[in-house]
Amino acid sequence: MTSPFGQRMVILLTLLMGLILSVMPMSAGLQPWRPEWALMILLYWVMALPYRVNIGTCFIVGLAMDVLLGSNLGIHAAAYSFVGYIFANHYKRIRHFSLSQQALFVLLLVVVERSIVYLVEYYVNNATMQSSYFLPAVSSAIIWPWLFLLLRKIRRRFGVV
Repeated sequence: MTSPFGQRMVILLTLLMGLILSVMPMSAGLQPWRPEWALMILLYWVMALPYRVNIGTCFIVGLAMDVLLGSNLGIHAAAYSFVGYIFANHYKRIRHFSLSQQALFVLLLVVVERSIVYLVEYYVNNATMQSSYFLPAVSSAIIWPWLFLLLRKIRRRFGVV
């Protein structure tokens, strides 16, 4: 059992890793398939520890994404908060889903998050949508089961409760 500070650090480090993976350079062919790492890690912690990682945390991670991506401040924060609210509101039910059902739910939530970001970008910056805009939702759903198992192993290893 680690100290409460150590438990917070484990959560913080995994979220930081998600932010790093979200901006890490990728080849041009794989770039459209980049999963929503920060959002998926955030969703895991909202589901696993909803009393520790909540909508406020979603907002802060969203602000960090806005800063890292150079987008208008608050776009990702609003989208992450909305998706985090949906996930936090149904976390008891989602815990009992199989990993494939959870992956489909993650796919749906990433589509919602990407839609919110696009709509705000469209109205603020007159952005255009490319045909590959929702591919990260597919790759996030594919990666979710492995990410879930990895984060659960980390949570159990460090005794994060």
